[in-house]
Amino acid sequence: MAPILSFVLYKINHHPSDEVYVLPEEFEGCVGIFYNFENEKSLTEEGNIITYNIPKDGIVKTSSPNDFGWGYEDRSGLRNVTYYYVDDRGDRKEVNEENMIHNKGMAMVETTLPNGNDKSVTFTHFYVGEEDQIPKEKCFQSQEKINEIINK
Repeated sequence: MAPILSFVLYKINHHPSDEVYVLPEEFEGCVGIFYNFENEKSLTEEGNIITYNIPKDGIVKTSSPNDFGWGYEDRSGLRNVTYYYVDDRGDRKEVNEENMIHNKGMAMVETTLPNGNDKSVTFTHFYVGEEDQIPKEKCFQSQEKINEIINK
């Protein structure tokens, strides 16, 4: 009884936002959510859910911080994460996370901008596709790719 009560009290006191990732139909490849970019749209939360509409290139840049929607100051807490493919009509089909979502994590890299200033880039990343199709070079690990995203 005590473990159940503890979990219920946790859920009452900490309300991290759930996440929904909406991917283009049949999308396969790297997805990156890049945080703290000035002049980009901020993330929004509706009904305690953050929805990420992923474009065909898999890159989302936002002015929001990486801890947007977290239940604690230092960690996100328990949250539900769901992935969907969406077709041209807006119909969603749930993605089998176990088979199709791989290498999910958060990273931070330091880079030098063309103007010579240093910038810390924080991002969430994952790969969508069959496990045997995961590229040998991890998503967004090259300096060249990070600079391309920053300058996009």
